[in-house]
Order: sequence, then C-alpha cells, then structure tokens
Amino acid sequence: MSLVVKFLLVAMVIILFPFWLFTILAFGNIVPISQTPNTIIILGAGVQNGEPSKILQLRLDEAVKIYKSKKIETILVSGDNRDIYYNEPKVMKNYLEDQGIPSDLIKIDVLGIRTLDSCQRASSIFNIKQAYLVSQAYHLARASFLCRQEGMEVVPVSAEDSCTPIYCSQIIREIGASWLAVLNISGVSGL
Repeated sequence: MSLVVKFLLVAMVIILFPFWLFTILAFGNIVPISQTPNTIIILGAGVQNGEPSKILQLRLDEAVKIYKSKKIETILVSGDNRDIYYNEPKVMKNYLEDQGIPSDLIKIDVLGIRTLDSCQRASSIFNIKQAYLVSQAYHLARASFLCRQEGMEVVPVSAEDSCTPIYCSQIIREIGASWLAVLNISGVSGL
C-alpha cells in the first residue's frame, strides 16, 4: 500500500471519528424508556421563501405520521429565527397546522440555532423529559446523544432521506458539527 493511500486512510478515520463516536454512543447503548413519549421534537433544517426545505418537509411529514398513530400532547418545533425574514419554527408550525395538527399542541423554540441549543432548551425551558426525536438518519446519532446528555429519554425517529445535492452537503456538515459537539461537550470550545 502506498504512503499516499495510508495517509488518506488515516485522514479519513480522523475526520470521521466523531461521527462514528456519536453513532456508537447513541445507538450502541439504547436504554428502553420508562413509558411511551407523548411529545415530538422536530429539529429545523432550513426554509426557503417561507416554505420548509425538502429535508425539513420530510421531518415534518414523519412527525405528522407519529401524531396520527400515537397519543401526542405536545410537538416542539425547534429552529433558527435569525431575523424577521427567516423563521424556521414559524414555517414548521404553519406546515403542521396545514396538515391538521391543532395549533395549541405546537410549541415554538425560536432559539434552536444548533442541535445542542435545541436539546438544552427542550430540557431546561420546555421541561421535556421524554420525546420522539425526528430528524434524518445521518443527524440522529449526534442529536440523540446530545438530548440524552441533557437528561432526556428520546426515541430517535428517522425521517426519509432526500437524494438531493443539499442532502450530500448536510452529511458533510454533520461531520463538522460532530467535531464541534465533541469540543463543546469536552469543554474545549465555548462555541
């Protein structure tokens, strides 16, 4: 094996390490929850022209399926509300209402800028102890781990994956976000 190939293999392992770590930590030791959750947490994934991105729409559609098949009392939509022209939670809430979910069941977290923020606020501000956590498979390992670190029991629910160029960029983003999460939970980064 050439030196270049060895270098590339080592670099790949180092780059992907946190992504694999969260997968092992989140899914390698799944603990049964004490009761069936009555809450759904939907993590934001971008909006365009007042509509959910394709990835976000798939998450919202999955949450609607859970709502229709389970006894759900609360749905928390958590996302970015960086300015008056960009409001993920509002778009998410409107979409869910259009799908027949009662407005009074939907709670909005406008400060869910990062997955870590969403998990921290779901636990401390919205007092969620158990929930179905809806995202795509590539994101669920890190999201589940971070929510469990905040003391929540979560049931990860994978929304359908979208085969778009945006989806591929989300996977690449997830690798970087996994490194940032490792730094955050280790106390190395104040980000």
